[in-house]
Amino acid sequence: MQVYLFNPDADLALADNRPTYVAPDTVRRMTRDLALLPFWYAGDGGGVRVSSPDEKAWVEQMNERFRRNVVPVLAKDWRGLGEIKWMPWGWTPALRRRLLEEEAGEFNLPGEETLAEWRKWASRERVADWLRAFGEIGGGRAESVNLRDISACRAYVEGHRAVVLKAPWSGSGKGLRWCQGVFTSDVEGWCARLLRKHGVLTASPVYNKEEDFAMEFYSDGQGRVSFEGYSLFSTTSGGAYAGNCLLADAQVEQRMGGYGLYETLRRVRCRALEIAAYYTGSYQGYWGIDMMVCREENTARYWLHPCVEVNLRMNMGVVALDLYRHLLVPGQVGRMVIDYLPLSGAMYVRHVEDEERYPLRVEQGRVEEGYLALTPVTRESHYRAALYVGLTSP
Repeated sequence: MQVYLFNPDADLALADNRPTYVAPDTVRRMTRDLALLPFWYAGDGGGVRVSSPDEKAWVEQMNERFRRNVVPVLAKDWRGLGEIKWMPWGWTPALRRRLLEEEAGEFNLPGEETLAEWRKWASRERVADWLRAFGEIGGGRAESVNLRDISACRAYVEGHRAVVLKAPWSGSGKGLRWCQGVFTSDVEGWCARLLRKHGVLTASPVYNKEEDFAMEFYSDGQGRVSFEGYSLFSTTSGGAYAGNCLLADAQVEQRMGGYGLYETLRRVRCRALEIAAYYTGSYQGYWGIDMMVCREENTARYWLHPCVEVNLRMNMGVVALDLYRHLLVPGQVGRMVIDYLPLSGAMYVRHVEDEERYPLRVEQGRVEEGYLALTPVTRESHYRAALYVGLTSP
C-alpha cells in the first residue's frame, strides 16, 4: 500500500540537512492543520496517515461524499498493512530518521546516499544548468548565477538595478533577499552566513513579472519522465505560495497564447522532457519547474522565464491538477488557496462564514459550485486549505 504523508518542511529540512532537524513552530502548526491534504491526491486504495479518531472519521466522511477509496492509517495500525511504500511531500534525512524511529522498516525507505543525490538536484544551484539547456532553444534571456564569495556577491548586487539573492534550499518565500543595487551590511552578513553554511548562493535580476506558472512532471527513477500538466499559481509580495487556479491545460495554453508565448511554451516543454532524466537523477515522484511570464521594460512585449526554480518533490500545482481532473464537475473552474490567521479561533469563524456564504453543491461525487475545506478546520486551526468553485474567474 502507498501511504501518503504531508511534511511541508521538506525544503527547510533539506537546507538544514541533519537527521535531527526540527521544524519551526509555525511550520509544525501547518503540518498538523493540513495533515490530511494528501487525501485529495492519494491513489485509489492508497492510505493517508491520520493521528486521531476524528481525522479518521473525516477521511471516511470524505470518501462517502466524494466517492473515493482512501484508507485512513493510524500509526499503530501500519504494521498490519503489509509492505508500505511511503509517499511523503518530500524526502529528507529528518523524515527518514523519524520513520525509522517509528519502526517503518529501512527496506521501505530511500538510503542516505540516494537522499544526498536528490538533495543535490533540488538545489537552486542547478537552475543555471537548466537555463543553459533551455538557452539552446532560444530561452536564454533569464539568468541565474552561482556566487561563492562575498566579493562576487557585492559585485553582482552593485552591478544591477535590482536583484534577488537566494539560499540554495529554503521554504516558500524564505531564504530570499531583495536588493536595490546597494550591498548593505545586513545583506553582507546574510550572504556570509549562507556561504559559510553552503558554500554557494544564487542570484538573478528582478524581472517585470506578469504571471507565475509551472510545468508539472513525474519521473519513475528509471529515466522515464511524463508531463502531467500546467500549474497557474499566485504568490505573495515576498514570494510565498498563495494559491492555484484550477484550469484545463488548454486554458493555460490559451492564456500563454495571449502573451504570444504559445510556441515558446511548447518548445520549453519538449526540451524539459528531453533533459529531465539527467537533471533529476534517480528521483522517483512528482516534481515541477516554476516559470514566469515577464514583460520587457517600457513595452507591451512579453517573454518566458523557463526556470525560476525546480521543486523536486510533491507540490501544490500537482494537488491543483488532481483536484481539477478528479473533483470538479467537468468544464468548471476554481481556485485553491492556502491561508493563515494568527488569532486562535479566527480560522474556524472564517470557515463557518464561507460555508454559509458559498454553499457547496456536489453532483455525483464532484463539486459543481461553492466552498470546500480540503482539510478539517477546528477551533484550534490556524492554517486552512480551501477550494472555491464557480465563484470567481481565475
